[in-house]
Amino acid sequence: MAKPTLRTKLCDILGIEYPVILAGMGGVSRHKLVAAVSEAGGLGIVGAATMGPDELRDEIRKIRELTDKPFGVDILLPAMAPTPQGASTASGGGRGEGDIPRNWRDMLPAPQLEFAASLRSKFDLPDVAPEFPTPSGRRERTIFGPGFTRSQIDTILEEKVPVFASGLGNPAPYVEEFHAAGAQFVTIDNVGKWWALRLAADGKSPGIDVVVLGGEHGDLPLKPHVGAMIADLIVDQGISAIIDISDWIDAEQRKFVGDFATRLFQRKKRDVSPLHLVLEEAQDFIPQKGFPKGTPEEQRIASRMAHAIHRIVKVGRNYGLGVSLLSQRAAS
Repeated sequence: MAKPTLRTKLCDILGIEYPVILAGMGGVSRHKLVAAVSEAGGLGIVGAATMGPDELRDEIRKIRELTDKPFGVDILLPAMAPTPQGASTASGGGRGEGDIPRNWRDMLPAPQLEFAASLRSKFDLPDVAPEFPTPSGRRERTIFGPGFTRSQIDTILEEKVPVFASGLGNPAPYVEEFHAAGAQFVTIDNVGKWWALRLAADGKSPGIDVVVLGGEHGDLPLKPHVGAMIADLIVDQGISAIIDISDWIDAEQRKFVGDFATRLFQRKKRDVSPLHLVLEEAQDFIPQKGFPKGTPEEQRIASRMAHAIHRIVKVGRNYGLGVSLLSQRAAS
């Protein structure tokens, strides 16, 4: 019997079997875990933020001993363009050639610098330059980013890692370089900077292969009242989306899911291109024993949500809308 798969566009882009990506967790996402995730059909990603080139190269080669499946490496990128080799990192400020900061302080927002200065004044602390690891392994007074990041990137390119990922910083200066080497570029935008979206906005800069969005500063932040709008976005753009509302209270979850499922069904009645909805922890949304009693408004929201889901289950396939309800507590 054929092995069941949940295949999305993400799988085709990254060459994986399931749309599952391991977070590049520092100290945790190392070769054994990365290889296990990739072997299982997902995308394992090394958390390499603090790894120098030798350690990183060793991790990459250990992964290749354990799997021939795609994997990636996640490092931290500077928020601004990398300092050229030889640029000053002395404590004096100023800008270098091409308006590139020479001092680590020039890369930090003013409010953070002012807050640090207030703490130094309050507790009578000295003003010192930070020490960061360098590619040689020695701790020197330098910017955490330019030389160190460059050595990491060179190692990733030399080892021909198929996927590069970054969850912090500006990917713009590096995208073309990785694309030229045949690597996929993944941005995990967890603070709402929207770096990758800005890259493609002018139609000139290279785009990112995969963008994982987060944060509260987007045009459509994930809030209880935007369920219908997100359904519209998915249908209009033909995109895949993973929506995590597990930390919301029950009323917020039911409001969102009810609006989302209602609009999704309405839109699919006019657009019959295939779309599949997967609802995890389904027992929370259509419990067999019914919802606990609440206020009349809470009961109305819960009833509307359950009706919307039942309608998709019963007749959604007539409009190209499939659904999978997943639960580990089916009798709840």
